Amino acid sequence: MTQHTAPPGGPPVEEAFPPEQFRRLMSTFPSGVAVVTALGEDGAPYGMTVSSLCSVSLDPAMLLVCLRTGSETLGVLHQTGAFAVNLLQSNGEECAARFSSREPRRFSGIAWEPTPRWSLPALRDHAHTTVECVLHQAVEAGDHTIVTGRVDGTVQLDAQPRPLVYGLRRYAEWPGPDAGEEANVPGVSLEARQINGNRRRSI
Repeated sequence: MTQHTAPPGGPPVEEAFPPEQFRRLMSTFPSGVAVVTALGEDGAPYGMTVSSLCSVSLDPAMLLVCLRTGSETLGVLHQTGAFAVNLLQSNGEECAARFSSREPRRFSGIAWEPTPRWSLPALRDHAHTTVECVLHQAVEAGDHTIVTGRVDGTVQLDAQPRPLVYGLRRYAEWPGPDAGEEANVPGVSLEARQINGNRRRSI
């Protein structure tokens, strides 16, 4: 395997870590699930599932998502300069699977409504909150692009969020308010399950 020169005093760095091994590694770090959406200049909606999402700054409020380089959603985002992050509710499993697939008509059968500020697709039946963002920066990193956005507003679609979680290649449901104090008791686990035996694609 080809090797790169390492920093002084460090071991040789191998060219590439096996992709499947890296995918298995990252599956052991559970995360929330979101669908990033954008609206094309022709009024057509675009979207893709992400699990790489985190806050960047509190003042101003900023977040980042990682989108596959070359994806239609990323292309539209570049054109319009705005995007929405739909934080999926526990009933959003099939929606997550749809937007991580190769299905060209991902919005077929998916209800959405325009956000108040930028008219971006809010997935009203599958997200508990939609975050409106303005593009701040996009940086390519390997086969993905790190997109940083300034938060311009939020739309709460469900008064009692029960987020969808993904880890170990399974979806899980975060304990809701009805779990009471049990949610804070060590050993209480998430209710994990697979959808129709299908694993979600790595996106």
